[in-house]
Amino acid sequence: MDNSTSYLAHQLSLLSDSVGGILPEVVLIAGFLLAIILEITVGKRSKLILPFAAIGTIVLFVATTLLLWPAEVPTHGNFLGMITPDRFAAYMKLLVGVGTVLALLAAQQSTKLRTEAKGMGEYYIVLLGMAVGMAFMTMAQNLVMVYLALEMVSLPAYALTAYARLRNKSAEAALKYVIYGCFASGVMLYGISWLYGFTGTLDPHSAAFGEGLVAAGVWPVTMMLVLVLGGFAFKIGALPFHFWMPDVMEGAPHPVASLLAVAPKVAGFAMLIRFFASIHHSIALLPTEDVQGLMQNLSWVLAILAMGSMLLGNLAALRQDNLRRMLAYSSIAQTGYILAGVLFFQSSGFAVVMFYLTIYLCMNMVAFLLAGWLEEEAGIKTIKELKGLSASLPMVAFITALAMVSLTGLPPTAGFIAKLRLFLAGLTEYQSTGQVVLVVLLIAVLLNTVLSLFTICGSRARWSLAIL
Repeated sequence: MDNSTSYLAHQLSLLSDSVGGILPEVVLIAGFLLAIILEITVGKRSKLILPFAAIGTIVLFVATTLLLWPAEVPTHGNFLGMITPDRFAAYMKLLVGVGTVLALLAAQQSTKLRTEAKGMGEYYIVLLGMAVGMAFMTMAQNLVMVYLALEMVSLPAYALTAYARLRNKSAEAALKYVIYGCFASGVMLYGISWLYGFTGTLDPHSAAFGEGLVAAGVWPVTMMLVLVLGGFAFKIGALPFHFWMPDVMEGAPHPVASLLAVAPKVAGFAMLIRFFASIHHSIALLPTEDVQGLMQNLSWVLAILAMGSMLLGNLAALRQDNLRRMLAYSSIAQTGYILAGVLFFQSSGFAVVMFYLTIYLCMNMVAFLLAGWLEEEAGIKTIKELKGLSASLPMVAFITALAMVSLTGLPPTAGFIAKLRLFLAGLTEYQSTGQVVLVVLLIAVLLNTVLSLFTICGSRARWSLAIL
């Protein structure tokens, strides 16, 4: 009895000590509940109050994250190892917060959303709920928390995609999104259940997890890891779970499309990086001969996803004339570059990926918001219709062209610096490890960069030239 009481007191003490690590999320949840209360009690006047409440909540979330910046690295395992609110998570939360604020501001300017028959109240509530899920995605450590956080983002994302439900394209996009999402979720859950069976734990950072993986054998574990990676691939829009992106990016209201193109992807990469690093940590404690095959297989799986995403995204974007679909395929290609950066982590940590994600968020958010604005305000949906934009809207034309050049990776833009840093990190990683997979991936990155200059750049160049 005494032992049970002591154990319970100890666990409650650990939980109590963990609350300080999620104060930014507490702010988000409080804002989410406040928005619901306002929508119910204030009625029609809520349309004047809710935007300020929603934007204020996200700004307060960002400010709290900055004020409570973790002092120690790493701080593994708050809430009994479910989440890890370290500096990496804090940085990713800042990116998510910035993306969400921009989407909220864009919603305020969107004529289609503001004139939606059911009003904007539910939009702000659902978006705040999604922000809560994304914040937990950046910290999720335990695989149960990984899955729950993923679903906390997916469900609001489906609802936001179908927000303009009377538009056929929105309804179609939401339906496809739900179907693909359910499939990816089931695949991931199946993989997680097998990993639990292999290891007896759901904490990939633990030594028991690594020992269980090695004991189960290389190929069975590789197959189950591929299934788990399917859930991550869906959220970041990587091959072969990318099919939802072009339809959702075209059919969803443009503030929603701009948000879905960047913020959940940033949170998804945060979760993938933590998962990959945890597996590497847990099996690195074992004898080298036991883990070499497993790490090689995992590296090849990520490399194939990266190369496939780059190639498919670049080639498919070349055939697009619709602005939003072209940007969607471009996003798939960008996912491939970032996935390559995940494999280069030993030489420079994940700093290169974090830098690339920061630049990517800025470039893609601007490109999607401008594409949406052009569609709503000027009726421009295709590249051909951009002709003469520099004469009618010179500032919009300049910013759009700049975003396209940066997305392509041409100097001296930030996109060029991000790709250069990525390539140099890969080169350093290869020189220190000599892994064949890194050579193949580096060649793929180089070829796809050239391809983007001469092919997908064709789309973007057509965009830029059409503007002029």
